[in-house]
Amino acid sequence: MFFLLKKLSSEEMKGFGSYLKGFYPRQKVLLTTFDYLHKYHPDFRLVKKLEAGYAYQKIFGQPLVSKSQRSNLFNTLGEIKKYLEDYLLWLETQKAGYKREKMLMDIYRERNIQPFYQKYFEQIRSRLDEDDNQDMWNEFRKLELQHLKYFYKNTSSYKDRIDQVLNLEEYLNAFWVNSMLKFGCEMAFLKGLVRNEKSLSMLSEACQLQQK
Repeated sequence: MFFLLKKLSSEEMKGFGSYLKGFYPRQKVLLTTFDYLHKYHPDFRLVKKLEAGYAYQKIFGQPLVSKSQRSNLFNTLGEIKKYLEDYLLWLETQKAGYKREKMLMDIYRERNIQPFYQKYFEQIRSRLDEDDNQDMWNEFRKLELQHLKYFYKNTSSYKDRIDQVLNLEEYLNAFWVNSMLKFGCEMAFLKGLVRNEKSLSMLSEACQLQQK
């Protein structure tokens, strides 16, 4: 947990404290423990003050003498770590972009709320179409999105479904070609462009597909 806390900025650490106080105001032991740790952020250099016995005395006002007391302290630290992971996930969902839109689209799909699912589907598709970075992961996202469109409440005509499957094949091929080019080039680089039949074969096949 200390390794993760050290990576937080002062602003993030302050925000995490507010998060704990807002969502878990009754967990006094946990809040007191966090406040104690907060004082030594970000370096946690004062090793003595972070030793279990010393910290327990400061937090609880009594000496650490039993295994149950030690367990309580470490269980509290475990809770803080879990809530910290929850907080970091929450921070990630606040960022505008593909991840947030994809998560919301999945939520509405799982809850079978078609209008809002469609809204985020269109937003993501527009974002991917406008993205100039045509790398392997962009192609994969297009493939995934087309797959979801085809298999979720598809009321399209027979002809439209054929076109959708053709699009799926197109995105799958684009993903495969980009992947093989990337991995083939990486392998060639690592091997110093020497005789590696597997990587050269992948490059050759990928280049042929790309030209079609």
